[in-house]
Amino acid sequence: MQLTVKAFALLKERLGTGQVVVELKEGATLGDLILTLASKYGRDLENILLTDDGALADEVVVSLNDNKVDTADARLHEGSIIFFIPPLSGGAI
Repeated sequence: MQLTVKAFALLKERLGTGQVVVELKEGATLGDLILTLASKYGRDLENILLTDDGALADEVVVSLNDNKVDTADARLHEGSIIFFIPPLSGGAI
């Protein structure tokens, strides 16, 4: 399935662009997407987006098809649009 990832600020810098299209297997989760991005764009993405136990980091807002997501277990579907929005000012990553 094909997904669109949109990133801002620090995460946009890490990806080298504000938007990427990613191909994942049907039934993949948000956590799977993050690990795929980290393997392609650098492990620091994993450290920014996930905690040590694999949960989503509190510092980054994640939106899946215009709905805020709080778990890395969220299922993705063909055509999903995922936004990763880090703190724009202040905060720590």
